[in-house]
Amino acid sequence: MNISGIVLAAGLSSRMGFPKALLEVKGRTFLDIICGKLAAVCREIIVVVGFRAEKIIPRIDLNSAKIEVVKNKNFERGMLSSLKEALKKMTPASEGFFLNPVDHPFVKEETYRLLAQKWAKRKNRIIIPSYGGRRGHPPILPRIYIPKILELPDDISGGVKAVFPKNGAKILPLETQDKGVIIDVDTPQDYEKLRWLILSN
Repeated sequence: MNISGIVLAAGLSSRMGFPKALLEVKGRTFLDIICGKLAAVCREIIVVVGFRAEKIIPRIDLNSAKIEVVKNKNFERGMLSSLKEALKKMTPASEGFFLNPVDHPFVKEETYRLLAQKWAKRKNRIIIPSYGGRRGHPPILPRIYIPKILELPDDISGGVKAVFPKNGAKILPLETQDKGVIIDVDTPQDYEKLRWLILSN
């Protein structure tokens, strides 16, 4: 499928106090888990690193032909700056991209497939997964939004959220049975609670 996967893993992880990309569940890092699921539906995966890049890069499967690592030297400017760096590297053949923050590792592979299938039928729309009516990650955006995104200032109000058009008609929500789309991990408390639940199942 002509779609790319973008994983944003450059942030400071200030509330966590540790790079979220390197948090583990059952011996696998969040970053590895996400890349494994994206690989099932994407032609390429672009991982953006910044903060603690020297620790994260050695844990990435660089033998995978699908994975490309991009360093964002200006990662302190926020997620939008990282997204821009990824979009500059995206292959021209890709018609759209998953936008996947590294702190959302619990989305099911089936959900990625469902999103890709939905988007394949409406490639001019943004597809956003939801659970219980609440929107989550990862959305798919069509290539046509790239020029607009690259023009946005890094410090724009709302950050990455500013990428999404105010015209809701351009967005198609996809209601799922996957609670993982709305689960993010921001604090050590979040991590311990979720890891315990997973390991106990």
